[in-house]
Amino acid sequence: MIEKKIIMDGREVPFKTSAALPRLYRQYFSSDIFIDLNNIRTKVGKNKKAELPPTALSTIENLAYCMAKHADPSISDSVEEWLAQFSTTTVYMAAQQIMEMWNEEQKMLSTPKNRQGR
Repeated sequence: MIEKKIIMDGREVPFKTSAALPRLYRQYFSSDIFIDLNNIRTKVGKNKKAELPPTALSTIENLAYCMAKHADPSISDSVEEWLAQFSTTTVYMAAQQIMEMWNEEQKMLSTPKNRQGR
């Protein structure tokens, strides 16, 4: 589990990742976060300067919302209401930090536990 506060429009917004995040994403958006993020990676490939596909922006907004809702369950159940409190580009400017949290969580999940002396 990773928790972090990211500055968005001059204020700290809490975000959280854990094994529950993919389930929350499915619950709110009826989609699989692993597939959605893999689609972005596939379309962008190794070209970091490639233009993001239109669906990528929605995926980033949805992931940010789920991570914020996971950290603070009292926020609105509407992603649109949550997004409305920020300026247009705020979530995209925070996207790198959000993706870093996601990637770090995935590394933690994929790291093998101590193999009992093997």
